[in-house]
Amino acid sequence: NFDEPQALEIVEKHPTVLGIHGCKSKNCSQDICIGGLDEPLKQALATQFDNFDFRHTNTGHQFPAQKPSNICNLGTRKMGAQLELRHDFRKNLRNNSKLFEQFISAVRNALAAFSINIVPMDSNQ
Repeated sequence: NFDEPQALEIVEKHPTVLGIHGCKSKNCSQDICIGGLDEPLKQALATQFDNFDFRHTNTGHQFPAQKPSNICNLGTRKMGAQLELRHDFRKNLRNNSKLFEQFISAVRNALAAFSINIVPMDSNQ
């Protein structure tokens, strides 16, 4: 559970929330485990990770982030995404600047592609 007041205050003001966490390598079969309630954002991330040949999974892992109370799901749209990065993958990112740049590009591309498709919610809903 993550309940840092400043982080919650920031998250609650934004429509798109992406949490990035680290996990032990034994807890995820792929380099990146994608979770959260925002299926279109999760798919945009998966598509970009495929484009860069990153090993990832959206299902069957220990980090589904499906609870509405998960910090990634507390934005104005009440859904978001979460990435769990394996320890060995994080180590590779630290030691390989090209890999790190590719990862950043994949995430940025996914967020950019996704944000084009966001339809603002009517404040009366």
